[in-house]
Amino acid sequence: MEEEYEAYLDQRNVDPETKAAYKKAVLKAMKYFEARGLEFEEAGVADFEAYIDHLISVGENSEDNILGVARYVYLRDMKEVWIYFAAIIGGREILPSIADRLEEIAGKEVADEVCQGRLITILCGGSGRALATYTIPRIIDCLAEVDK
Repeated sequence: MEEEYEAYLDQRNVDPETKAAYKKAVLKAMKYFEARGLEFEEAGVADFEAYIDHLISVGENSEDNILGVARYVYLRDMKEVWIYFAAIIGGREILPSIADRLEEIAGKEVADEVCQGRLITILCGGSGRALATYTIPRIIDCLAEVDK
């Protein structure tokens, strides 16, 4: 994994710090799947949905963790899984992030408390139903707590 992924990231002009974070994210995902008796490249969309749910539940759904794995999935030509990741990350640069928008509306302190530095996916066309039904209620709960 190491040399091929490194070369791929170099082709994309990924800076050394981000490259290290991406490789760490892939290794973390590999360990997650290994603990469940799966090889990374044998995992399907449902397995990666569960992995993303896991990252969300432990507060590790950072952009580096998600993009690092997504880029590795692309490199390994895991088409169905790549389509799943494309739906998650597709709108991240097209639309303003929820954290930025929340900061505009409610201020930086509220945005920091709600988002805690995590990537919050913009749930527009193509995002998975499981992701939306998991994420949206939690965003609402966090916003409700901030308002108290």
